Amino acid sequence: LAPPTNMSSKKGGGPAEAPKILHPESRKAKNNVRVQIRKLKKAETKSDSIKRRQPELDRALWFKRVVDSSPKGGYNNKEARRIVEQYIARNDEELNALLALNDAGLDRKQNRLLVLKKLRDDEHNAFQTGTFVGPNILSKPNVKAIREWTGELKTLHHIANRNYKSEDADIIAELDQTEAQTQTPAPQKSEDDAGFANPFASHDAASFFASSSSSSSSSSTP
Repeated sequence: LAPPTNMSSKKGGGPAEAPKILHPESRKAKNNVRVQIRKLKKAETKSDSIKRRQPELDRALWFKRVVDSSPKGGYNNKEARRIVEQYIARNDEELNALLALNDAGLDRKQNRLLVLKKLRDDEHNAFQTGTFVGPNILSKPNVKAIREWTGELKTLHHIANRNYKSEDADIIAELDQTEAQTQTPAPQKSEDDAGFANPFASHDAASFFASSSSSSSSSSTP
């Protein structure tokens, strides 16, 4: 007799077995849930990391375009500062256009205006205080690394960063220091010193002791 059609043969190519339904409280079902949760958390962590490092990636790409457009092997302090200033002003054209629309009462992108303005203010303040961080283009080996970089986030760590400070901020700091030194108040006399005449105020030590010796000899003469 032929086997029933709803039964599968171990050797033949009968109909495939239906997948087993796991009990939700079984050990295997719980393990599958843990695996899926772990995958979701890993994907979320990777996405958060990309979002957090996106500004750093965008900044490195901007500096790479500058480096690639010039055959220079390295930059001095003055050149690097000018490049940082250009980076901070990269959105000025759009910002000015939005400000003009805002003044005319035609602005439709108020949020964008606020974001650009805050970004520029933050970067400008960081540059003034020496906390602006960007790719180190003062180092020739690092400039070479920037040129060879493929622009991917996973290899961004090959590029070294450094802090930059505005030249104007250095000049202002020097002027403030000079002004503070010139305006140092003279030490004030205490109450105990008010009635005490300093014998060295208008004479040097030799003349003081000479006058003291002559006065003592005259007083001892009969």
